[in-house]
Amino acid sequence: MSSKHVQGLGGRRYRFNIGILVFVILFAYVIFSAFTSFKKNKINFYEVTEGSMTPNTEHLGIIVRKESVMTTPKAGYVNYFVSAGKKVRVGSEIYSIDETGAMNSFLSSNSLYDLSLSSENARRLQKSLRDFSIKYSDNSFTTTYDAKASINSTLLEFANVSGSDAMQTAMEQSGISFSREYAPVAGVLGLNIDGFEERDIQSITEEDFNKESYHVEHMNSGKMVATDSPVCKIITDENWEIVFRLSDEDKEKLAGSGNLKIKFKGSSITADCEYQPVNSIDGNTYGRLYLNKYMVDYINDRYITFNIEDGTRTGLKIPKSAVVTKTFLTIPEGFLARGGDDTGEGFYKEVYTEAGTSIVYIPTTVYYSDSENYYIDFSSESDFQPGDYVVRPGTNERYKLGVTASLDGVYNINKGYTVFRQIDVLDSNDEYYIVRKNQKYGLNVYDHILFDPTDIHEGDFIYQ
Repeated sequence: MSSKHVQGLGGRRYRFNIGILVFVILFAYVIFSAFTSFKKNKINFYEVTEGSMTPNTEHLGIIVRKESVMTTPKAGYVNYFVSAGKKVRVGSEIYSIDETGAMNSFLSSNSLYDLSLSSENARRLQKSLRDFSIKYSDNSFTTTYDAKASINSTLLEFANVSGSDAMQTAMEQSGISFSREYAPVAGVLGLNIDGFEERDIQSITEEDFNKESYHVEHMNSGKMVATDSPVCKIITDENWEIVFRLSDEDKEKLAGSGNLKIKFKGSSITADCEYQPVNSIDGNTYGRLYLNKYMVDYINDRYITFNIEDGTRTGLKIPKSAVVTKTFLTIPEGFLARGGDDTGEGFYKEVYTEAGTSIVYIPTTVYYSDSENYYIDFSSESDFQPGDYVVRPGTNERYKLGVTASLDGVYNINKGYTVFRQIDVLDSNDEYYIVRKNQKYGLNVYDHILFDPTDIHEGDFIYQ
């Protein structure tokens, strides 16, 4: 490394080192670059993903079924031989009435505790417990009683008390007598009594949706019942209905709808059902859903919460903050051309020079097209401006540019600079849009777009 000697004041000589000078310059450059980089606005981008949007509005519905209530002919302690949700035939044994209550104590000490379960019966019990665990919440603690009653009845069913000669002989020897009661109709057994059994859709009123005033009696084995009191019910039709309140927005949105898809809250079950509005005796119009499946899954429920999934759109999910509006020149359909061996799109433009007028093919970025027009840029750097003429390929037909239209879109930054991409919004919530995918001039999955395009323009370089 070379150096020079410099004469200083007082005759002293200083050695000047070029290496130190170079180091100082490089150090200053690094500091300057770091400072300018720090001062730059941070560019946030968003990676486009596929998504869908489920409506946020939940509907509370009231279940209406064809239910026939059975009453007991005498007072006593009831024991059910069939669990809720099981099908019964006409004339099949449903429950017994024991006037003293001794039967329930006898069964507990002699049958249920020593019951040996088959693998199939064990699976049924596991499913009952699993379903209860999935549906349970602190706000619906009363479902615990439904689960208990169902399991007790299931155990009695497994023990086959009514059909066991040995068990009946043992009870007779113990001085226990009971009467059997039989199903008057065929259907599915229910053990919750709530007063809605004889109601129809038209009789549902606004007050019925107040769950605070709702009362249900959970029937279970060992319970004391009075003469002629409800003891169980049989649902005679597996078709069922749900009635729900309609807001003004619901009435407008669902007008003309014949079929809807709904999803039940707290479950993976979705159902296709017939929809129609219905007028109630209270003067209100409610929504009415007809279903032909899953009745047994909700046999212990009167109220049910669900979302309407009809109209849910699937597409590309983008943040609302990314959307910008841009104005374009429009060129009528039929003027798009391909020049020579060039495979890209473009237009034929009239060009005026001292030598005269000529027709020149100009490759052009098309940002969007519909059934009537192509949309092109007309910024200061564009080859096309209002007042220019384009020529239809193969003809002498001319069109003067001037009509403009606006498009909503986002800035794609895959190439390191901003490129406008048009969007077609299908659905939205407070933060995101769902936009159509597979559009010719649109976005693709995994594209990078600007999260916030404020003060950004077409063609700006972006450092991610």
